Amino acid sequence: MKKSYMSIIPFLIFTVNTAQAGTPEPLPNIKEAASYANIDIKGTHTPMEVFRHFSSECAGGKLYFLASLKGGRFVRLTLLNYPDAASYMETDGDGKYPWLLACDGDTKFLVEKEYSSGPGRGSFRLYKGRALEGIDYAVNRPSEQEPPSGMDDAAFSVKMASELAAYKMSFISSNGGTRFSGRYESAAGECDTVSVTRLIGNGPATRFKVCSGRVHALSNPLPPMMAAAE
Repeated sequence: MKKSYMSIIPFLIFTVNTAQAGTPEPLPNIKEAASYANIDIKGTHTPMEVFRHFSSECAGGKLYFLASLKGGRFVRLTLLNYPDAASYMETDGDGKYPWLLACDGDTKFLVEKEYSSGPGRGSFRLYKGRALEGIDYAVNRPSEQEPPSGMDDAAFSVKMASELAAYKMSFISSNGGTRFSGRYESAAGECDTVSVTRLIGNGPATRFKVCSGRVHALSNPLPPMMAAAE
């Protein structure tokens, strides 16, 4: 971990390193890691593998993702929602700049991709017992502005259903100031079942089946062209 970050983790007590030379090292299990541990993640894990593993390890907690985003001449850690984080991982997860994934709840941990000299050369560290305490970050993307209006609820629900199937994880998203809760339910073959609920007005959940990119409404039917949207 670079010196610029060391000041924010004064309470990390010791280092756990169980890797053996030449032996593939599995990604750490949070429940098995020692409390307040500083763990150097060994192995040839891809950033996406690390992201997915520790996202799933945050079950029951609140997940945060900080990406290094440029704003003019500066690069700053910026909080992204889960869909944007997954998109960032696809395009820039193995870049030279650091990113942080944190879980805050009964179990707290922080995973850092460290700064590297070039793309594809990143290493990772796990800090158990802390989340984002003491870390300075921006809440919105640099120069990002909230759009004046969003899609209609039906179209946004279909879009969100497609994202839920792609990311295979529940999340909350916003459309023109209205928040929607998306829940990933199950997978069967090439199809995923998800549900989307408008959080204002106590609206019922709309359930969808997403098969090979095509979205079909299972409840509260949408217009045919929406239900079959790509």
